Amino acid sequence: PQALEWFQQRFTIRKPVVGSVKLRRECQSSVRWGYAKVGEVVEESQSFEACLAYDSNQCGVATVPSSHYSSQTFCASDSPLDCQTTEHGDGVDGADVLIYVTHVSSPTCSLIPGAPSHAEFCKVDQKGRPVAANLNFCPGT
Repeated sequence: PQALEWFQQRFTIRKPVVGSVKLRRECQSSVRWGYAKVGEVVEESQSFEACLAYDSNQCGVATVPSSHYSSQTFCASDSPLDCQTTEHGDGVDGADVLIYVTHVSSPTCSLIPGAPSHAEFCKVDQKGRPVAANLNFCPGT
């Protein structure tokens, strides 16, 4: 409760999110398929891009619950017929920013002896504003 009060006193939301905050996984590798007659150039409108691999469910050292993600389509191989859509989560209602708080030993804790904590953002919205972050408290400090 005290930590929540601390955050509420320091952060002000100017334009609250309407509905739920749903995160999107970033595509790490993709492929573009298209169709055209032999000898013709494939036009942008005659092709589509599909993701082969998304980033992990990690935000810093925190594991993000799959229920916080929106559904996305990925292709398991190099065939446009082998694509699936992931299950979508409900997101998080009543939130504008998701902060995953952890208390684990991390490479950053080891790198800076005596560091009480470290933080990083991991997801941004369409305007580049952080919407998800990890705040990790280093053990023993």
